[in-house]
Amino acid sequence: AALHQAAWYGQKEAVHLLLTMGASEDPKTEDGYSAAEIAKMMGHEETSQLFIDAEEEKRKSNIESADALRARLKSQHLQRSGKNLVVPALPPPLPLYKP
Repeated sequence: AALHQAAWYGQKEAVHLLLTMGASEDPKTEDGYSAAEIAKMMGHEETSQLFIDAEEEKRKSNIESADALRARLKSQHLQRSGKNLVVPALPPPLPLYKP
C-alpha cells in the first residue's frame, strides 16, 4: 500500500498527506507489519512520529465524541423524565501502548 511504501522510504510529507486524507493505518504487510512499524524499523524517527501523532489525534477525537454523547444522553433523559441526571465524569483515557 502507498502508506507502507512511504513509511519504508521515510517520506514524511507523503505519510502526512496520506494520513490527513484518511488512509487506514490498519492494513499489514504479508509479514504482519503496519506502516507505523515499518517506519520505526527503518529508523525514520520523524516519519514514525507522524503515526504516533495521528493515533493521539484519533484518541482525542474519540474522547470529544464521548463527551458529546454524554451531553446528548443527559439532555434526552431530562427531556423524557423531567429530572436532571447526574452523570459521573469520564475516566481518563488509558495510555497508548508503545512497543
